[in-house]
Parts: sequence; C-alpha cells; structure tokens
Amino acid sequence: MAVPKRKMSRSRTRHRRRPVAAHPSHHDGRVPALQGAGPAPHGLRGLWHLRRPGRRRVLMDTPGRSAAERLGVDGADPALLARALVHRSWSTEHDGAPHNERLELLGDAVLDLVVTAQLHALDPDASEGVLSRRRAQLVRESSLAGVARDIGLGAQLRLGRGEAASGGADKDSLLADALEAVIGAVFLSGGYDAAAALVGRLLGDAIRTTGTADPTDDVDLGPVDPKTALQERVAALRLPSPEYRTEREGPDHAPTFRVEVLVADEVLGSGSGGSKKAASQAAAEQALRHRTLG
Repeated sequence: MAVPKRKMSRSRTRHRRRPVAAHPSHHDGRVPALQGAGPAPHGLRGLWHLRRPGRRRVLMDTPGRSAAERLGVDGADPALLARALVHRSWSTEHDGAPHNERLELLGDAVLDLVVTAQLHALDPDASEGVLSRRRAQLVRESSLAGVARDIGLGAQLRLGRGEAASGGADKDSLLADALEAVIGAVFLSGGYDAAAALVGRLLGDAIRTTGTADPTDDVDLGPVDPKTALQERVAALRLPSPEYRTEREGPDHAPTFRVEVLVADEVLGSGSGGSKKAASQAAAEQALRHRTLG
C-alpha cells in the first residue's frame, strides 16, 4: 500500500504545479489570452491558457492575432500585441493584469526614430528645424488617432467599464497610445526592421508627402507645436534636449497627467492635461517663456 500512496502523492503534486506556472501572478512578460469579441470574462481565470488536470488545453482567438493579421505582422508575438490593446482601466478591473503603457513608451521612441530616419533620407538637405516640424506633424496625437481609426484599432481595445461608457474606444489619446504600443510590441518581436516596415505601411504615404514638402509652406508643414518649438529653441542655443517627467493621478477613465520639462537638469515649465501629450505640450509652452531660453 505504501507504493501506490507515494505515486498518488507525486501525481497530485504535478497537478498542483501546472496551473501555478501559468497564473498571472507570475510576471513572465505575457498577458492574458483575451477573447476576440464580446465582454471580457470576470477575473483572469478564463483568460489564460491553463492546462488543468483532466482538461485539454484550448487555444482561443485573441485581439493580438486579429491585430497581427490586420497589420500584416504575422511574425509578431500575439501576447505582446494583445497587451498593446489593454488599457490601464481594464487592467484595474482585472486584478492588475499587464497593460500597454510600457509598450506605448517604447513605441513612441521607436516611432520617432523611424519617422526621423525616413524623413532624413527623403530630404538630406533639410535643416534640423524643418525635420522636427515634419516629424511633429506626422506623430502628433490626431494624426496617429486617424491611422488607428483607419485600421479599426478602437474596436480591439480592452477598456474598463467607465472608460468604455465614456467613449474611450474613439478617444484620440487612447487610439494614439494604442498605436504606439502596437509599434512597441512589433519592435520587441522583430526588431527595428519589423517596426520600420509597419510604420512604412501605416504612415508611408504621409511620410513621403510631408518629407518632400516645401519647407517654407506652412500649410504643408502645419503649425509649430510647443514641443517642436522648444526642441528648436534649445538646439539653437546648443543646450541639451528637453526631458519630460510625467505623473498621473485620478481615476483610470478620467486621468490627469502632470508633466515637468527639464533642460540641463533645470525645470523650465510644467503643465497638466487629460493625456500625456496634452500635458507635455502645456509644459513646453510654459518653458518657452522661461528666462533661460529668452
């Protein structure tokens, strides 16, 4: 009788360990495998690919797979793409599941790099100021939100109840952030070349049009936004590039962002707004009036 008892004990131990390896409390860099349509299940249990004792593993369709097909990035990690579509408000309602803000931060930097490189190649003689203005026009919130709408990204977003009720799926700030997060996910999956190819598919026509515009044509280049104007000003004064520090407060469906902008480790301006981009622009506008830059 002793031998069967030991076997049963080992078997029970194995069964206990399998779900733990996939439980969301173990941060392995992945996110829940989310359903492609309909309301999200309550809690995280129904969202993870768990192999439970006596049950087969069922692979579900996910927003990550849908996004990969729509964007033509079949080689991208579906789990990363799924995370790119998870808003903080959804995460809050689902036990703190990973959301897209880290990917958004990365994607924002990658997008700036890709767009700047392509603009630089299109017009090797353009000044730094002209390149900055062209890039600002291409990556501003309204432009990215328009691209996100064109590919139906809003319908794929995972939003909390409050955010969804307030029309979050069509907010410029959320759409632009999600698009940047998707670019960040593609960069992590396939590197710079994969991200650059995606940006080319999404923004290629706009980049070519803007990159060959007459630098003196304000209609083509668009107005100079405060962040771009600040970048031009510090470059002209041979100062370090501005740094932006962001704090967030308030509920997930109606957050307030507070941003400080520093040049050479000195705070030159601060601002607040309903999105990080709006708050950054407000901070840059204040910084332009600082005596250091006069």
